[in-house]
Amino acid sequence: MYRDDSGLFTWRPNIASGEQRCLVLASGVFPVEHDISFQHPGPAFTRIFHFNTGSAVLSLGRKRLTLDPGRTWLLPTGRSFTVRYAAGSRFHFFHLRCLDALGQDIFSTVGEPEGRDLGPLAALLCAAHGNNGDGECRLWQPLLLAATAHFQPEGRTAAIRGERHRELIAHVLRHAGNALNVAALAKREGLSPAALSKRFQRDTGMGLKRWLLQTAMERARELLADGALPVQAVADRLGYADPFHFQRVFKQCVGLTPSAFRRSLRMEHMD
Repeated sequence: MYRDDSGLFTWRPNIASGEQRCLVLASGVFPVEHDISFQHPGPAFTRIFHFNTGSAVLSLGRKRLTLDPGRTWLLPTGRSFTVRYAAGSRFHFFHLRCLDALGQDIFSTVGEPEGRDLGPLAALLCAAHGNNGDGECRLWQPLLLAATAHFQPEGRTAAIRGERHRELIAHVLRHAGNALNVAALAKREGLSPAALSKRFQRDTGMGLKRWLLQTAMERARELLADGALPVQAVADRLGYADPFHFQRVFKQCVGLTPSAFRRSLRMEHMD
């Protein structure tokens, strides 16, 4: 069974991390009737799997990894893979995006899939999710967040020191598709571009220019996933006068061209 569980939830895994957001895109229980394979180039979201029975084999280039029962598995955003499910397998799956206080995907730099024995937590999550994935969202979503926290990489989440950048960050996240740049933000803050960049780097651990680019590419992903706008219109929305330059930048950041990224999404929810 497959269903759309779109919903935004916030949580604070620890005091230093600041508030984080989790967007649950879909969930379900997948009974595998016969051996079947899927290819996922540059996945646009993180997956969490828990097998009740059977298994799957991931191919990551030359590396092979068996997803077996007893452990909960996280497959990070952006890590291309091919998966082959064994006949008779049955597993719970969750598709989600986990964003830190700067709006960046927490698991996009993890790199490799990881399996952990979550013990009673995994059992409670699967029970609340239901044998057919039809459990009440309010019961299993807090458990999903708790499971996700076990995989969070140390030091990945930006800790925002003090309050002075919170308004700036909120402004950028609200207007990520409006061609924001360091000079415009510095003028808004009453600082020189160099001073603002230095403060932001010191307080967040991330360069301001790099963060603006990554935030714009996150917005590009959302617009491309929506499917309502052609690629050139997405480029215009993000302030790129030259759509070919936008395509080059997007490929550098995401690993796929905008058109290839959009095509890949059509297969993303097939598992």
